Amino acid sequence: MVIPKLIYLDTNLWNRLLDQNVDPSALLSKLERCDSSLALSGQNVYELALTFQTSTDRGKELFRYLKVYVEAGIVGAYDNLDLLRAEVTALYARSDSVVSYYNPADYDALKAEVTKLADGIVDQRAQSFLSKRMGLAKASREDPKTHLEQRPDFKARLLAVSENGLAAWLDEQVSGKVGTALLIGHLNSVYESPRWMRQ
Repeated sequence: MVIPKLIYLDTNLWNRLLDQNVDPSALLSKLERCDSSLALSGQNVYELALTFQTSTDRGKELFRYLKVYVEAGIVGAYDNLDLLRAEVTALYARSDSVVSYYNPADYDALKAEVTKLADGIVDQRAQSFLSKRMGLAKASREDPKTHLEQRPDFKARLLAVSENGLAAWLDEQVSGKVGTALLIGHLNSVYESPRWMRQ
């Protein structure tokens, strides 16, 4: 059995598929012939829901289109923070694997959310997520810029990394103190200050 390659589309690509009137069943058939399939996450859904802030009609149109793919059974993938939480749970349970894809109940919840949005219903849960995402998006644009302005030495070190040495430099950063600090920050956002982090 060949395991299909999963393609996780950016919100811009979902919009482009809609704008170009790409037939969902034809696209999924072509992908299947290439041992590939599309994947979608809750994060993807809520990012696409940002469309409702500028145009309700466009949001409904986009989610009616997306609904066809969900009803066709494209893969539902857990978000990165959900996976991080599952990895910690697996670590404590001494499990050697983490499930990356939606179980049937979670997929049904995804379908229900897409259906609501296709009908133009943006509930409180979606509104709350959208507000948080806007804050995170603003911070993700401004924080690195501010950090580099305040740390010219760090900016100079980044500029000194050659294109050929970038992969090795990234590996070193991810597995060193910087990577550890970032991981702890992500864990803090998933869990409310776990006991082992307070020590």
